[in-house]
Amino acid sequence: MPKPTTRRAAQGQAAQPKSVADWLRQAKPDAPSLQSPEATAPPRTARGAARATPAMAPAAPAESSPAGGRASRRTTPSLGARALRALARREYGTQELRRKLAPHAEHAAELDALLQSLQAKGLLSDARAAASIARQKAARYGSARIQRDLLAKGLDRELVQSTLADLQQDEWQRAQAIWQARFGAQDMRALDAPQRQKLRAKQARFMLARGFPMDMVRKLLDRHDSGQLQ
Repeated sequence: MPKPTTRRAAQGQAAQPKSVADWLRQAKPDAPSLQSPEATAPPRTARGAARATPAMAPAAPAESSPAGGRASRRTTPSLGARALRALARREYGTQELRRKLAPHAEHAAELDALLQSLQAKGLLSDARAAASIARQKAARYGSARIQRDLLAKGLDRELVQSTLADLQQDEWQRAQAIWQARFGAQDMRALDAPQRQKLRAKQARFMLARGFPMDMVRKLLDRHDSGQLQ
């Protein structure tokens, strides 16, 4: 009769798996230390999978709020704001400012009321505008040219003439300074007679276009030719 210990050993030797894969197949399913994480994790349902990996839906376009749209639009300045902005840059006469603002006024009565208000507050003055423009142009132009420019801005003729009265007192000095700045570096002594005449005519046209009278221009060129004006 064989020994029991021999039979148990033979049975254990026959039940022993031949490889690790066979051993895993024979292992009990409730052995957590021997199962892979995928085997231990509970099965995912379709709903759970959808929660785990949500589909990327296209982003909805941002709705623009009415307040943001109004803020982004440029605010149209009022008629009074346009007038103050213009007067802050330089002096304007009444008629010149009227022509500038007319395209933005709803009706003539509104524009008239605004101009009268600016005059009453001392912000709009024809006399101040005439004096300012005349001073700015005096260094480059004669009285005749300045007079044309002031009249073109709609200023009263009597106001223009009274404004130019002071400028006419130093008209000769200003004519010499303007001629010297333009032609003082030219030497006419090396030129023959036709060339000097041609250059003299050019200088005369320039000074006349600047608004100096013909008799003053002729006097200026004669003094230069005689050497009295250097």
